[in-house]
Amino acid sequence: MKILLASFWEVPSAGGVWSYMEHLASELKRTGHQVDLFGRMNENAFHLVNQNRIFSNAPLLPSLYRKINLTNIPVKEDHFIYKNEMYRYCMELHAALLNLNQYDVIHAQDVIAARSIRTVLKEPIPLVTTIHGSLLRKLYLQTKAVIPNYSEDEFKKTPEYHYYSDLERIGLESAEITITPSIWLKNYFHNQYPLPHINMQCVHNGINEEKFQANLEKYQYPLPSSMQLGKKILICTSRLIYAKGIHILIDALSKLKLHTDDWVCWLCGEGYMEKALKLQCTALGLDSHVLFLGQRTDVAYLFTLADIFVCPSINDNYPYAAMEAQWSGKPSVVSDAGGLPELIEDTVTGLCFPSENSEILYSQLFYLLANEGVRITMGMEAKKRARSYLSTRRMMNELNTIYEQVRAR
Repeated sequence: MKILLASFWEVPSAGGVWSYMEHLASELKRTGHQVDLFGRMNENAFHLVNQNRIFSNAPLLPSLYRKINLTNIPVKEDHFIYKNEMYRYCMELHAALLNLNQYDVIHAQDVIAARSIRTVLKEPIPLVTTIHGSLLRKLYLQTKAVIPNYSEDEFKKTPEYHYYSDLERIGLESAEITITPSIWLKNYFHNQYPLPHINMQCVHNGINEEKFQANLEKYQYPLPSSMQLGKKILICTSRLIYAKGIHILIDALSKLKLHTDDWVCWLCGEGYMEKALKLQCTALGLDSHVLFLGQRTDVAYLFTLADIFVCPSINDNYPYAAMEAQWSGKPSVVSDAGGLPELIEDTVTGLCFPSENSEILYSQLFYLLANEGVRITMGMEAKKRARSYLSTRRMMNELNTIYEQVRAR
């Protein structure tokens, strides 16, 4: 088959969407399929990544400005909704130039890509969509990071809510089959948009064991200086944004420090909250305990050095970091946000705490640090479970079944 993987978002990128696309493309090629990857290159262009073929937005903008100005969008030109519409129309027009009829299956990676491609499809080419998260929920949490008391009722009165709600609903209706990486996200969309005619299926992500094992030997300088201290290592690999709950982890670590000093925490990632989180660490006396390592290319290797993986998210789906931790044989402490509880077996491969509850997070970290036997046993069980449930083989079997289903219609 010839398959197009398409994303509205910028690719390549450090996020989970690109990890999924890259992983899926690699597996499809390995089994003899042809794959093209299409997405936004930057704010000025889209591109076919694997062909280095660039589609500039510049020639389209004059007519799009006129088109959008004629529509009833209650925002100014510098508002992100306006910019989002500009990019969406650009994606539609560029996609129309791709000769979509050459593909046997088109696999969109978000609701905007699904809507854009459905709009310009002239032939009944099968379209499936994997949705990696809710834009509506993401926007609400971004606002809540700035306005802590912001309520969902307030949010529902805004133009942003109505815009993204319509965008998600239309995107969900655009594909023959919509895939979610977690049961939680599938249920969320069913509750948010009660559309009984939508065929939605859950396919949990998987890890390529061979590639992951190869990455265990690759490391990036400088290596964390705390390696030599002989202390237990907690590791959290995440973007430093509100939804990932790093501020909650830091609050829990301040409690942990009162009872034990035999640990350091590595934070791998970047994000708009980095400065605020560093200030929080300083205020709580954690500068020598919490290390901000930035964006790392050797996370798999760092997992081999760590003792406990922590994922304190307020909102999440089915993150690769939590899968990689289990493949590395590390016990996980995760919140009950989103699809995270589906990733671990509570008290067997790790521990699950109520999202935003730093007190219980602290107590679980303290328990695992104090009980080496439990840590080791949980790590062994995590690795065993990863081989059974978090494999690429299982994921690809399920996706291939879906591809055959849509092609048979």
